[in-house]
Amino acid sequence: MLRTFSRRSAAAVAIGSGATAVYAYSDSGFRRQCKFWITVGPTAAHYVACSMMHKKSDAAARSQEFAKLHKKYAPVSLDLILSLRGLYIKFGQAAASSPFVPDAYRTQFKQLESDVPSEDFESIKKVIEEELGPMDRLFAHFSPAACGAASTGQAHVAKLHTGEDVVVKVQYPDAAAIFSADMQCLRALIRLANPEALPAFSEFEAQLALELDYRQELRNLDAIFGAVMPRYADRVAVPVIAPDCV
Repeated sequence: MLRTFSRRSAAAVAIGSGATAVYAYSDSGFRRQCKFWITVGPTAAHYVACSMMHKKSDAAARSQEFAKLHKKYAPVSLDLILSLRGLYIKFGQAAASSPFVPDAYRTQFKQLESDVPSEDFESIKKVIEEELGPMDRLFAHFSPAACGAASTGQAHVAKLHTGEDVVVKVQYPDAAAIFSADMQCLRALIRLANPEALPAFSEFEAQLALELDYRQELRNLDAIFGAVMPRYADRVAVPVIAPDCV
């Protein structure tokens, strides 16, 4: 595996730094993959070297050495996730409660369950206006601060011109476009680090693909409203879809 990776890397460099730089700049997925492997590649190599160096050590000694690596690289991994955002945040959230993941990583990733930073308002505004038109035509007021942020989108409180208060969920720019590139990196990492977790990762990948389909989410919400509210309106609340804002 490492020899093959080395040969492929050398071939890529031989293409020429100029062409590679242009491609990285113009393709967001490729650029993210480069950033991912610049951090993860040396980390993985360190783990491989440690494994080989302590191949004949007893289990306790090996565990102790790997614990040192976990402690060193868990914060690095968290920084990478927060830098790349998107699906990596979702992966980190899943890893925080996974039995396949060392404790040091789970401890670091726990903060992703509640402290996910939001995107800047200008990028969110651009998505809304490209999809639906000028914001001042749609909303009497739109809070620039997100009321919640997740891996593929964030939510904002707004007020319609009719006076209704609404919550607007916006998918991040290029979230769907970079899905495949991010998944290739994550699958390769799982294959290297913990192959027995690949079936669980496949389920994770399928679920994330569904979460990117906001129109399907809208249909699901509409179906839930129709099934629940006629009977339980006095006990629960289900959001109503604002048709002019989808």
